[in-house]
Amino acid sequence: MLMLSMDRDIDVRTPESIEFTYALAGLGSRFLAWFVDFLIQLGIIIAIFLAVAFIGSKLPSTGGVTDSTTSKLGTAIVVAFIVFIFFSIFFGYFIVLEAFWNGQTPGKKLLGIRVVRDGGYPIDFGASLIRNLIRVAELLIGL
Repeated sequence: MLMLSMDRDIDVRTPESIEFTYALAGLGSRFLAWFVDFLIQLGIIIAIFLAVAFIGSKLPSTGGVTDSTTSKLGTAIVVAFIVFIFFSIFFGYFIVLEAFWNGQTPGKKLLGIRVVRDGGYPIDFGASLIRNLIRVAELLIGL
């Protein structure tokens, strides 16, 4: 049984008749946690970009002679890889960390908040996956 009071606290009564209370995170702390996580994600993207650029600069050149079909296929593969990396970092980051870090990402941990299920139960991988894939759908609706 959940009871929501006006002060953003939730009272939970367990089947064993034990009652506990937890406070909902406010908009400010949620935003700051997201911003810290965004900075971490941006750092990962920049590190990957610099690593790929460095590796690419060390590869031998083809001398400027390439087949048009091979060039288009190579470009398509590179674009697909970039989209996969961006999706994995910007959405997989939250899915994996919330599922395996007890509902927290580094930003949430820094601000002392976590994701929980109804009734205060810890989030599992399935719930984290659904929660964050809905975030993708919300983003697409917003566009």
